[in-house]
Amino acid sequence: MQPTRLAALALATSLTLFAGSCGKQDLYELPDSPYPEVGHLPLPSINENVEILGDYAFIAAGQAGLHVVDLADPAHPQLVQTLNTTKYADGIKVVRTFVGGVVQDIALVVEGTEGITSYDITDPPNTVSFNQGTTAVDGNGMFVIQHEDPDEPYEVFLAESWKGVRIFESLPAFPGVLAYNGVFAGTQGYAMGIAVKDGYAYVADDQMGLAVLDARVLALGSVELVSWADTPGNALAVSLWDDYAFVADKRQGMAVFRINGPDTPVHVAQMPLDGWCQDIVVRDDMAFIAANDAGVHVVNVHDPAHPVYAGNVRSSNATGVAVGANGVVLVTDEDDGLLVLKGPAFDDLTPPGAIYTLEAEALSTSSVGLAWKATGDDGTLGRASGFELRYAAAPINTAAAWDAATPVTGLPLPGDPGDAHTFTVGGLSGDTEYFFCVRVTDDEGQQSPLGPGASATTFPTGTFLSNLAVTPEFGDDEATYTFTVLYSDTDGDAPVTHDLVLDGTPVAMTYVSGEYTDGALYQYAGLLAPGQHSYSAAFDDGNGHAPVTDTAQGPLVGDEVYTMGSPPGEPGQDADERQHTVLLSQLPVAEATEVTQAQWKALMGPALPDSTFLGDTLPVLGLTWYEAVSYCNARSVDEGLTPAYTVEGADVSWNTDADGYRLPTEAEWEWLCRAGSGTAFHNGAITDQNCDDPVLDASGWYCGNSGDAPQTGAGLLANAFGLSDMHGNAMEWCWDWYAGYPADPALDPQGPSAGFQKVARGGSWYVQAKFCRSAAREGVPPDSRLDTVGLRVVRTAGN
Repeated sequence: MQPTRLAALALATSLTLFAGSCGKQDLYELPDSPYPEVGHLPLPSINENVEILGDYAFIAAGQAGLHVVDLADPAHPQLVQTLNTTKYADGIKVVRTFVGGVVQDIALVVEGTEGITSYDITDPPNTVSFNQGTTAVDGNGMFVIQHEDPDEPYEVFLAESWKGVRIFESLPAFPGVLAYNGVFAGTQGYAMGIAVKDGYAYVADDQMGLAVLDARVLALGSVELVSWADTPGNALAVSLWDDYAFVADKRQGMAVFRINGPDTPVHVAQMPLDGWCQDIVVRDDMAFIAANDAGVHVVNVHDPAHPVYAGNVRSSNATGVAVGANGVVLVTDEDDGLLVLKGPAFDDLTPPGAIYTLEAEALSTSSVGLAWKATGDDGTLGRASGFELRYAAAPINTAAAWDAATPVTGLPLPGDPGDAHTFTVGGLSGDTEYFFCVRVTDDEGQQSPLGPGASATTFPTGTFLSNLAVTPEFGDDEATYTFTVLYSDTDGDAPVTHDLVLDGTPVAMTYVSGEYTDGALYQYAGLLAPGQHSYSAAFDDGNGHAPVTDTAQGPLVGDEVYTMGSPPGEPGQDADERQHTVLLSQLPVAEATEVTQAQWKALMGPALPDSTFLGDTLPVLGLTWYEAVSYCNARSVDEGLTPAYTVEGADVSWNTDADGYRLPTEAEWEWLCRAGSGTAFHNGAITDQNCDDPVLDASGWYCGNSGDAPQTGAGLLANAFGLSDMHGNAMEWCWDWYAGYPADPALDPQGPSAGFQKVARGGSWYVQAKFCRSAAREGVPPDSRLDTVGLRVVRTAGN
């Protein structure tokens, strides 16, 4: 039963006696919280904020960086990893991405002037940095919008105390990378926290109170301040629930506003609270407010205009709060670490995620095979309870169409999000297009939204082609690629034309076996040039039937094929070195040594980028990535070659057809470094991760043999390609922005189109052996000057 308004007002009045004044707390005894403390984890850091994803907590831990905590047993939380961040970790949000049905979990960490840095938390105990970041002035709170279609980018709204709100979006192919498209809007004060609903951003502004931005169109000039309403205190954070905004108002407790898009927010309540209120989350009509010098307050906001105090859990200096679906509430505290509260489970308001991965393929005149990947019980989290499948003669894109469609029974139970499922629908008519849709259900009876569905046309009873395929799907240009297709004609007519259309050119296929009435196998086999190919089949029975298949992509053919990344268990391995197949269609030719100071001065003038270590035979060091690009172009011009790069300010584009000098891609660099080897170094396996590895002693300058200084090139063992110093001496700039590796296999990968850091490879005279391995990766901001980074130039063979 809800307290009466009179009782609520009396309670609010009594709270006023102790709000912000620890010395008067004996005048009123705080009620026990409905979410009592059940677990506690001391942490060696100033802990600023926390997020929950599944059974793990992720904590922005100030100078300590990023803590990962196992919550499988809420009463006994366990710290499983601490990862250093670029600067001071001040805020955090977590995102589950689901592109193509593949789960990738990401932590976004606010690091003040470093903006937002990103971390791969798909395997929480082995969290690894994407080495990515964004521009920012002084970042604070964040809000993330994820769209129903997982292939759409998610958007990140960042509140900046000195500026306003800056908006980023992910790159779908590299969801750990945030791109800034110049979308910014001022709030006229100090933006501290933010939440977004229905295209409007509600900003907790330290001076303005609650500011409202029109963010329906995310373009520069379209996002603008449309209204605002002041609070009695200093707005530090905001949470939305139903049609209300709840604001953590520093020394003035909690402010409540009724909101309606661009309209000026209406201040409907103010609840004084003890301490310095600086973070707030509202869920199921309960507000949780983290307050310095007070702990976490719990307030019933079933009637937002008349909030009722529900209880408090004391802690020294609470800074952040997050809630989980199972009734777990997490509180970070500057001094006390992590507090785990547990109370009634929250209502399940999130339906399962829609299926966007459904594929359909005709298997016969009466059956269609379906394949899809599971979503989750709550969007893409948790395991759902069931699938529902229906088919119809028209697209199933409305509730009415779903209700009218034919249901199918006998479906498998869902696996974890991302798990693959298949099912065959039989009893269909021949030569008929069928439309299919799969929905996901949870234990509460909620259904996922309708996904885009899929369709397939069953085989005709006349003349048709089926099962077009190529083997292998990728390889080098010395492999034989075999294309096959089944030709069927119920009249038994042999085809007069039986072509494979390969990259737009028809070539005749050869009959292999089988009856024309049941399916005759035709094939074509041959060598292919390096590159991405496409193919289809076009037959004609000579009696007016000329079936043609859809065009398929493949195979991928490389001049060279190799395995990039480190094998499982390699000493010194980082989580960003996943092994995958790379195909190079045009091979690079590299200079045998790193560019020397003498070579640099001959083209760029007497001034060196760095003067720490001087010597004409030493590698040039301390140059930015942009200066490395400029050197490549200058050398091309000097030798009468076409420059590889076009430079317009900070924008650099690469003409891949140019014959001039350039930086290698990361994939090219590792192929050059390995020179056919599969071990950590080109001359053998790593035996010591630090500064005493006899294998590396022979092939690379590092902390174990360099004497803390770079050395003259070509002084140690070259690899099988005749290249020296691929391990150690100087890290070498590559073309790519640093990101996770692409899908396997990858043809001529060049990295994402934008990023925060460029790849530098090979280790240096300064670092340990593990950083000099063939697979070791580093991300370095392109405008950085480090006395460990140089360059090696390459050209494309045949250009």
